[in-house]
Amino acid sequence: KADNTGPSSRNSEVVHAGIYYPAGSLKAVHCVQGAASLLRFCEEHRVAHRVCGKLIVATHSEQHAALAGVAAHAEKSGVRLQELTASDVHLLEPEVVCTSALLSPRTAVVDSHGFMEALWADAEDAGATLCLRTRVADGGELLPGSGVAVQLETLGSEGVSEQIRVEA
Repeated sequence: KADNTGPSSRNSEVVHAGIYYPAGSLKAVHCVQGAASLLRFCEEHRVAHRVCGKLIVATHSEQHAALAGVAAHAEKSGVRLQELTASDVHLLEPEVVCTSALLSPRTAVVDSHGFMEALWADAEDAGATLCLRTRVADGGELLPGSGVAVQLETLGSEGVSEQIRVEA
């Protein structure tokens, strides 16, 4: 099994709501849809996660117009933010001092290691084989009957490179 120490294991584990991406952009669309899909996957596969929300705060009244701009921009991408008063924020986070805030209620955190293990289990159940320290040396030879052959090069346990032909 993979040890989950690659780049995917070193992210912030935040599931972003898509607040700041340009409205209508692929990033915005895929962030909103992807966050919903990811949280559904986590529920279905019992991956640890928490929809904890995110506060975007104004610390003085001159920032209120900027907050309104953030809310309007987010709305264009289908992200609804809740306007909060300083008193509302104090009830949620007593140590936060602000004059107003926006709450992103769908921002979440996920256990990235648990997520990768669930993905791996799904792949394994579908017949996938994990080949660590392996590269595609040559690929794409079409076989009769719509199959394909791929030549892999892997570093074996003794540090010796091995060639493997995979046909599927």
